[in-house]
Amino acid sequence: MQIVNLTHHPVKIYSEDTPDRVENPDDGVLLTLPPAGQFARLSEAVTGEDTFVTEEGVKIPVSLVSYAEIQGLPEPQEGVLWVVPLMTALAATGRTDLLVPYEQVRNQEGTVVGCRRLGRVQTQ
Repeated sequence: MQIVNLTHHPVKIYSEDTPDRVENPDDGVLLTLPPAGQFARLSEAVTGEDTFVTEEGVKIPVSLVSYAEIQGLPEPQEGVLWVVPLMTALAATGRTDLLVPYEQVRNQEGTVVGCRRLGRVQTQ
């Protein structure tokens, strides 16, 4: 089975016994999936603007954002699984060939450096 990474970042897959936080991000890596250079994502459009005011009187601007069309996602191919961002997988209803990073592993600063497994999103 071929696994193609359609995200912008390498996806490091760690052994299942890797803790949630690692001191050295290279320890325990079983496989690194480099970005394929083609990226699956949702198109984004700002459809309006708003502002809300906190209890402290701070005005916070809010953009009304629409995520609609999936871009850069190839048609299903025999023997190929695609690693995509979670939002893309959620929008692609009916696809069983999409995987997302699951059970994240972070470095000591809290930045995601990989995952212990891949997940397949079940959409309705």
